[in-house]
Amino acid sequence: MNSLIISLLCTETIINSLRQSTHSVGNYPAKKTQAFGLLSGGLDSLLAARLVLDQGILVTGLAFKSPFFGPKSAIAAAKALGIELVVKDITPEQKARDVINSLLLARFTKKEIEKIMYSNLENRIAGLGFR
Repeated sequence: MNSLIISLLCTETIINSLRQSTHSVGNYPAKKTQAFGLLSGGLDSLLAARLVLDQGILVTGLAFKSPFFGPKSAIAAAKALGIELVVKDITPEQKARDVINSLLLARFTKKEIEKIMYSNLENRIAGLGFR
C-alpha cells in the first residue's frame, strides 16, 4: 500500500515533466531522447537505467526522501552511472496522505481505496492519450 501511495504522489509530477519534453513529429527535428528513471539505488533500478543509457537515451534519475528513507543509495547509483539525480522530499505529501488515508480507512475498506486509487491513475493516463 505504501509503494502505491508513493507512486500516486509522484504521478502528477512525472506527468507534468513528461508533458514538457520534446519529441520529433513529422518533419520537425528531434531533440535527444530523454527519460526519467526512478532510482532507488538498488540493483534493479541501477540496471534499468544502465539499459536505457546504453540505448543512447539521456536518463535523469528521480529519487525520494522522507523521514522513513533517504536518497543515499540513489545518490551513489547516480554518481556511478554518471547521470543527474533529482531528489524530491515527499514529507509534506506523505503527512497529508497519512491524514487522508486515516479518514478514508474510517469509511472504506483497503480494497475499496485501492480500487479508487487505480481508477484515478487510469483516468490520468487516459487523459494523456495513452490508452
